[in-house]
Amino acid sequence: LLLLLLMAGLLGLSWSLEGEAATQRGDSCRFAWSYTQEELLKDPAEYLTRVFHAEGQFHQDGIGINAATGMTYDGHGLDYTTGLLAPSGLHQFSAASKESLHMALLAKCISGDALAQTFVVATLPPTADPKTAAVELLRRKLNTLQKFNAAYPGFGGFLPWFQVNDSSVTPLAGWEKHVPALDNGEMIWGMVACVQALQTAQLDDLAAEYQKYLDMLARNGPVMFLVDGTSVRWDCHIRNTSVLPTPENYYGDASPGDPYEGELFVWFLDLLSQVPNPDRMWEAKRPTLRRVNYTVHSVHHHPSPALMRHEESERHQAEETSERHRVHGEGDSQVITLQQGFWFSAHENWKIAFLPYTDVPVARAVFANCEKARTLYSAQNKIPGMYACAAGVQKPDQPSGYMCAGIAALASQPAKSIRTDEVTPYSIFTLALFDQRVACVWYNTMLQGPKMQGRFGSTEAININGTEIAPVMTWDSKITSLVGLSGGVLDLVREYLQQHSLLDRFHTVVKREHGLVFGPDFAESPLPFGLPTASIPQGRLSNFTEC
Repeated sequence: LLLLLLMAGLLGLSWSLEGEAATQRGDSCRFAWSYTQEELLKDPAEYLTRVFHAEGQFHQDGIGINAATGMTYDGHGLDYTTGLLAPSGLHQFSAASKESLHMALLAKCISGDALAQTFVVATLPPTADPKTAAVELLRRKLNTLQKFNAAYPGFGGFLPWFQVNDSSVTPLAGWEKHVPALDNGEMIWGMVACVQALQTAQLDDLAAEYQKYLDMLARNGPVMFLVDGTSVRWDCHIRNTSVLPTPENYYGDASPGDPYEGELFVWFLDLLSQVPNPDRMWEAKRPTLRRVNYTVHSVHHHPSPALMRHEESERHQAEETSERHRVHGEGDSQVITLQQGFWFSAHENWKIAFLPYTDVPVARAVFANCEKARTLYSAQNKIPGMYACAAGVQKPDQPSGYMCAGIAALASQPAKSIRTDEVTPYSIFTLALFDQRVACVWYNTMLQGPKMQGRFGSTEAININGTEIAPVMTWDSKITSLVGLSGGVLDLVREYLQQHSLLDRFHTVVKREHGLVFGPDFAESPLPFGLPTASIPQGRLSNFTEC
């Protein structure tokens, strides 16, 4: 039997540093223990509102954003004892990847998404209009991007890692003369979502200005990054940042790239730059898309009525297409076929939250299987959460680094390079696109760990023993979760591609490339998503005192 576990002064508004709105409804900022697994599987609506409100405490001037410029800060350190802002803990830098997430939620806010609107106005006065706030931030952001491009035309409008102040952004030390393709690929599709949201809201002037910026990127992208029509300079070096883009101004190693989040930049070159013979890029990168099998053994649990109803619904849907499911097994073991990861970190499927891969049945099945394997691995191995790259856990007053956690058996990288001792809430990022309720259960399981909720929402990461945390909050570890839980920006980007006669091209390539590796009739595993079978130990760390 397999029963398997689920600015200051923004139009008179102000993003204060106090975080007082966290308890404006009388809600504790540590609310994870207020919800049972059964409640979340039945109806997570109230929970999600509280999550987006809590994470919105990060969306304040001097913490997660610079309100004057509309740009993001990478994040902020936390005091290990209180959970308040650590002295001198502001990350006064950021990157295009963080802008991607900010643009996504601002676009969704303008489009009327209630959860995104809760996030945007979480620290604003009760009378604040979320759409007005989001539009003003986008105006300021675009003005900052235009000023950066005027000051550093050699970057072609693309962003390096950058330093943020109240008047501008400048290249971060070490990034004065090179720029990453991957992060910019992420930002570009967030910008596309903004264009579509603004057009739909009949904010045509601002939409046209963002489209003009996108058009500039589309012209400059092939000049700067594309080599021989097949490969990309993922770290593009610039000889002179003061001159307009010409081919001789750029150099650097190139490769076809990965089948993960880097693929967003290849799609930019294909669909928006419309480079000649774009299939050459896909042919060159084809060997990087690989299949891998995961063996699932029995995971026994005592299901609640809500869980049984949830799993029965999943089983019923699966039985309708069981003849086509590429799943096999013996006894209590079954095998799921999925896409091999790099570390098999949750962030690697970033692309499916921004482009409508899941429109294509074979791709949807592949990525659903990735999330099933992710959840079932943790359930089967009694891991109280799931894995993704994040800041490393540490003891108080000790330095922290960056680490990548994942599943070695499903990864291309050697096991010794993959951490398995810490979990992070944002590991539900793309799971939420397939099953929001199960994602809420896993997310809440990790939030229940000591020091994992504070005045500014969730904490970056915790070890599975409940003895150490990563005392920091960042866009990568907080807002990815929100983008996933609110459904990504697939609808907005799909509309944009349709209006520009690009959607058929996208669908055709996705179907072809995934069909070549997985077969045209490949379908989703009938196994349900896994649910937690363990919790993070309590009592080894005290909770934040200021929560």
